[in-house]
Amino acid sequence: MPTVAEVLQLARESLHTGRFDEVERLCRAVLDTTCNLAEPHALLAEALAQHDAFDEALAHFRQALCLQPDHVPTHLNLGCMLERAGWIDEAIACYRNGLRIAPDLAQAHQNLGRALCEQHRVAEAITCFERALSLEPEWPAPRLGLAHARLMLGDFGRAWDDYECRDAVKSDLGRASGIPRWNGSRSSDTTLLISAEQGLGTEIMFASCLPDVVRDIARVVLECDARLQPLFRRSFPEVSFVAKPTGKNDTPQPSDADSYIPLGSLPSLYRRSEADFPDGSQYLVPDSVLQAAWASRLERLGDGPKIGISWRGGSSTEKMLKRSAPLDQWLPILRIPDIRWVNIQYGPCDGLLRKMADEYGITIHDWNDLDQTRNMEGMAAMLSQLDLIISVPNSAVHLAAAVGSPVWLLHRNRPVTRIGGRAWMGEEAWARKSQAAALDG
Repeated sequence: MPTVAEVLQLARESLHTGRFDEVERLCRAVLDTTCNLAEPHALLAEALAQHDAFDEALAHFRQALCLQPDHVPTHLNLGCMLERAGWIDEAIACYRNGLRIAPDLAQAHQNLGRALCEQHRVAEAITCFERALSLEPEWPAPRLGLAHARLMLGDFGRAWDDYECRDAVKSDLGRASGIPRWNGSRSSDTTLLISAEQGLGTEIMFASCLPDVVRDIARVVLECDARLQPLFRRSFPEVSFVAKPTGKNDTPQPSDADSYIPLGSLPSLYRRSEADFPDGSQYLVPDSVLQAAWASRLERLGDGPKIGISWRGGSSTEKMLKRSAPLDQWLPILRIPDIRWVNIQYGPCDGLLRKMADEYGITIHDWNDLDQTRNMEGMAAMLSQLDLIISVPNSAVHLAAAVGSPVWLLHRNRPVTRIGGRAWMGEEAWARKSQAAALDG
């Protein structure tokens, strides 16, 4: 029969390899025999946090700290869970507790800086990131934190320089083998491959740099999501397109490409100051036939402004928590009379729309022939015909701004997007989600 020490070692290994169910099983077995050890509570809490069992995880984190109050990793792990859940003040307190015990721990400074950014306490966050870098100069995470913080301040030049470290942090950056990286020099006889990276919203936002590139390079080839290709081809007729890679080893590229650059590196060349940003006018061109069809369809809804809404963002649970505003929190806005509300939310939401109609008498118009996830041509056309879009940060809000629609962007704590802030969008208002109810005035 294995000893407690052996079971806990297995639990540690299981946690490291992402086998969270096994961690739960092993730790509960230990706790069935003894509950005066901190580690099984801490390991179980981490596994439960991965399964979004917030309340039970919180109880086990607290019990672990009662048994071992000076255990820094537990303070930090608890802080991370609280931060993911949106309890930023409480997360900051956990990180500060860890720093009181271990003032020279780079991870604690990094975590604290990240949480302070969530509260728009940018100067304090920068101090934390710089301290983390001084302790671990080769660690890319605090440099990426500095990039985000400096973007929030509009310090674009230094921010984009720091943002280049994302190659060591993110796993979905575009890379091309066998050809050199482009250094930004003009050329009238070369082919440049712009490699895709990150998500749909990022591709839409950074595509605003393409007109700058085509002025400098003879031939530009862009990897992009297949859903965006028809819209991008119409909007950037000078650019050629290839499919975005779908796997880590899938890196298609034109055989005659002379150099490449990741899409997210274009701002480091073309957006180094506020003055480098365009005037905010649209840069994506929807299909005119689809626009006319959507104009007619929306007109049939009746008088009053037609306003599109989206309340959920992010693909992971953690990102959804940070970027979402549950629809029942919108009730003060949705009850404003004489407005025709239109669903622009991607993903399944039929049941929620029925609930809003049945329980609150609020109609949010939706059409089964528009797939908000896959049909970017239809989405672009519809968004261009709406009078206003109110949304949390997601790909729909980037698409709406790119086709020239006015946008009100809701954010939980900080009035900027994660990679660029206000300068990326033109006619735009900003509101914190905690203040959303005030919009009905």
